[in-house]
Order: sequence, then structure tokens, then C-alpha cells
Amino acid sequence: MSITFEARYTKKNGEATSHVFFNLFGISSMERVNGSMGLGLRHILWGCRCFRNNGVGCQRYGGVRFQVNGNPYFELVTISNVGGSGVIRAVWIKGSKTDWMPMSRNWGQNWQSGAYLNGQSLSFVVQTDDWKTVTFYDVAPFYWWFGGTYTTNWLNF
Repeated sequence: MSITFEARYTKKNGEATSHVFFNLFGISSMERVNGSMGLGLRHILWGCRCFRNNGVGCQRYGGVRFQVNGNPYFELVTISNVGGSGVIRAVWIKGSKTDWMPMSRNWGQNWQSGAYLNGQSLSFVVQTDDWKTVTFYDVAPFYWWFGGTYTTNWLNF
């Protein structure tokens, strides 16, 4: 029995494209038992599957969750339950007394800001890697605390 797997990656029109070839060639179990190599059924499967490497959209239920950690001059926000592509490209934060400020990626889905936002309600703009942008107003009330998780009201990508 032989199994062959070959993957080729090409770039076409600025998008990565995968060509995956499967070649599974083998002898059925009945042929092995009977020893009739040429007379029984022979299983041959060959196929080609081409697809783009841009992920599949994901439908999420419930709102996007923002967990705020850090200290008075450092907010570390973990963003979860993001629908659509699920991959966050950029985040902005706004206190009720400030303008929109970009956040920087700390690691993974953790985003940081060095602003003093205590005592202000928090709003966020989240942009996914497919360029969809959603604004979440007043996600955390003015009495938010570090370690708290705040969820939007069913608004998602």
C-alpha cells in the first residue's frame, strides 16, 4: 500500500494558494485474504483540492469580551469571542474623557495602552485582518476595575 501527499504553495494575484494532491493506492482487504492480487477490487483514489489560505469566517454567538488587566497607567486588554475571521488586526481605545488612541499588540489577542483611563467608561474599535471594523461604545462602565470582563450586547463581527 502506498500513500502519497504532495503540497505546493504558489502566489497568484498577491494571494497564497495551496495545491494539495492526495494519491492513496492500495489493495482491498479481501484481496489480501484471498491472495488474488489481480482479480479482486482495487481501491484507487486520486484527487486535487485547491483552496486559498485566508481562513473561514466564524459565526460567534454573544458579544465580544474584553478583559481589562494592568495598573492605572497600563491597560492590558484581552479580547475574545471575536467572530468573522477571528484574527484581530488593530484596536483603538477611548475613555469617556479622551480621544481614540491606538493600542499595541502585546502578544496574541492581548492589547496594551499606556493611558490613564480610571474613572472613565471604555469604548473600543476592533478591526479584523479582513479589514472589517466594529465600534463598541461604552463596553466598560466608569466604575470598571482591573481583572473585570466586560461583554458587548450581542454585537459581533
